[in-house]
Amino acid sequence: MVNSSISNCDRGIVFNIQRYSLHDGDGIRTIVFMKGCPLRCAWCANPESQAANIEVSLKTIHCIGCRSCEVHCPHQAIRFLDGKPTIARELCTVCGNCEQACNTGAMSLMGQEMTVEEVFHQVISDRPFFDASNGGVTFSGGEPLMQPHFLKNALRRFHEANISTVLETCGFASKEILESVQSYVDTFYFDIKLMDSEMHKKFTSVSNERILSNLAYLQRTGSRVLVRMPFIPGVNDSKENLVATGMYLKKIDIPEIQLLPYHSYGASKYPTVGRAYKFHSHVPSTEEMENARKILVGCGVKVKI
Repeated sequence: MVNSSISNCDRGIVFNIQRYSLHDGDGIRTIVFMKGCPLRCAWCANPESQAANIEVSLKTIHCIGCRSCEVHCPHQAIRFLDGKPTIARELCTVCGNCEQACNTGAMSLMGQEMTVEEVFHQVISDRPFFDASNGGVTFSGGEPLMQPHFLKNALRRFHEANISTVLETCGFASKEILESVQSYVDTFYFDIKLMDSEMHKKFTSVSNERILSNLAYLQRTGSRVLVRMPFIPGVNDSKENLVATGMYLKKIDIPEIQLLPYHSYGASKYPTVGRAYKFHSHVPSTEEMENARKILVGCGVKVKI
């Protein structure tokens, strides 16, 4: 049971804490993955992060057909078809009975409510690694700015403990929310996808004006910002989009961008949260990545791959 004396500002929903990461900020880092995202990128690798609420994850490959989950579900949300469990998610109240009844890990709750202090005490145990490598904590998601009050308090807690903080963000938030956390973030990892607003909305469900405005604001006000772009053939690999991206970065005085080649590693996770992965592309070739690099460099922007 949650302690009712703890304010909502001190609670957040976290779906994973990943240790010893080497690619999400300087040094060795611990990543706090938070639930909820305002975007629905067609290629999203973390579908379990999209919904803001706690969900039941079902991995049928681990199911041994004991039906204990079905027996213990008080709302008859679980049924077996051809020996495999299915979840009627409109009936599920995420009570957790199925997770407790399952002995194989086939049923589990995706996300848990945590206080700032609970997150802090889990992460701070990694401080020797941070100190040895100039590492720290990275907040990711989902989109951490979807939980602004919890995020601000958590960032402030680590900032006061002299732990390096990184925020990975899609940039889709109000200027007021961004300003509220800005002073507690040492580095923003800021993702951009497409420069054409209508195409951006087609592939992510939102337009990009707010995102680009927030990126310019962070750069203008002196935050350390590292820009990244998932490089996705058939989506944002055209010369037109790459030139527009390079020219915009040059205009707002951002000197470098990191290209992240598309992969489909997250596709297998979609069925576990009751969704289908419908996106199709391919892993970009070395030649495709190099061509993109040359176009961006031609706009006066450095490129990291």
